[in-house]
Amino acid sequence: MWKIRLKHQKLIEQETLLFDILKDFSNNYAVVYPNKYSIGMSNLGFNFLFKELNSRGDSSGERFFYEEDEDEILSMESNRSLSEFEVILFSLTYELDYINLLRLMIKSEIEIFGDRRTRLFPILIGGGAALTINPAPLLKILDFIFLGNADKEFSKIIEIINRKDYRDKLDLYNKLKDIPGIIPGEHIKKIKALNISYSVPEKPVHSAIITPNAELKNMFLIETARGCPYNCSFCSVKKITGKYKKFPAEAVVSVLERHKGKFEKVGLVSSAVLENNEIKKIFMYGIENNLTMNTSSLRLDLLDEVNLELLLKAGNRTLTLAIESGDENLRFESGKKVSDEKIFSILKNAVNTGFRSFKFYLIIGMPGETDEHLKNTIRFFSELRNSVEIKALRMNLSINPFIAKPGTKWEKGEFINSTEMKRKFNILNKSLKKLGYSCQIENLNEAELQYLFANSNSEIIYPVIEKLNESYSVILKEVKNYAKDHRLSIDHNISNT
Repeated sequence: MWKIRLKHQKLIEQETLLFDILKDFSNNYAVVYPNKYSIGMSNLGFNFLFKELNSRGDSSGERFFYEEDEDEILSMESNRSLSEFEVILFSLTYELDYINLLRLMIKSEIEIFGDRRTRLFPILIGGGAALTINPAPLLKILDFIFLGNADKEFSKIIEIINRKDYRDKLDLYNKLKDIPGIIPGEHIKKIKALNISYSVPEKPVHSAIITPNAELKNMFLIETARGCPYNCSFCSVKKITGKYKKFPAEAVVSVLERHKGKFEKVGLVSSAVLENNEIKKIFMYGIENNLTMNTSSLRLDLLDEVNLELLLKAGNRTLTLAIESGDENLRFESGKKVSDEKIFSILKNAVNTGFRSFKFYLIIGMPGETDEHLKNTIRFFSELRNSVEIKALRMNLSINPFIAKPGTKWEKGEFINSTEMKRKFNILNKSLKKLGYSCQIENLNEAELQYLFANSNSEIIYPVIEKLNESYSVILKEVKNYAKDHRLSIDHNISNT
């Protein structure tokens, strides 16, 4: 235990807190990110929960993470066990973290199934992108699940829980049920409609803590927009966050100005960074204040010469582009309606601006994809390489299996078996390596498990628990064997309210 305590102490000593603490220990919450500290501290949703609980004045929150090599699950702040907390909040961005959540509960000696937890406490609540896409896998586990954006609803939930005027969890649900986003676990009440919250905050959410031990080291994260104005066939962002809303440059800059001097790197968080028509003002603030302004993958539509120059001046050295396919027709079907000619032109401009490193995101196994599409992708990247005079460019390809997600145009798409997926990848990799591209593919066992969690009902939890402490490949095999005799697929016709 002393090693974990010492580790927590060192991590906290290196953190920079960006809000004023106002706690009340009579309402103490566990805030759990079922993955590594480095990943959790780079998650804005998790940062939001921790900040809100510790700045309200009527509650406090302590952080928990899941580290595979640690036998004890202790809080960062007081090194108490998870089972000592009356209310436990789980932040779940990725489907595979469901497995870590279950492992974490077992290590903490908390009963997994909700119908066997007969006492009022602990109350288990989960939220995040993965659960909003499909809450079913944890409906037998969690007491309540929050779907969608919690920015405006979270304070209402905490106020009701803090009153402690409910007899049991059904009574608590009756007090919470009018809050958009709240649904109960199966053991409390079965429902037929999903109640998703699409409320959006007036001000952008941003980092509550900066640390050199996060995945995004010493980086201050801030939203420039919520949602996405596009409707790509494979993407679930609109289901998760609702309509696109940009945050004015003034709102973003005022936050950066308030915390000025506490960081040198800024991460601009949005699924569509350049679509904010005031993004140039945000870049200019960063450039004028010697801040590196990092972005995630960019759509090609708005990568004009001005934006390219601003991106470079703001410290971006690698241009990351999600084109999904090198076949123009399949790219258009996926929702990325940018022609080959346009992409070649953008690459030339980027190289002329000064970029020498590029990363492309591709998806293989999309509905309707054939070997001809793969050949066209190879041809595309050959022509792309030949379209620029400078040959000493770093060209990396991140190739990801298509994973159908509920609420998307391609929600009923199948996951291609691993053998076929490997064959497709090898076709691309063999040819593209000769052209000077570096190709990586996502772990296929993990990808297929993600697909199954995203598209299965609550029964999936049974085979997962059977092999919980085994590898992903063993868990996957158990789930597939279970599916031979049980219906796991979800009803895509369940309505959203």
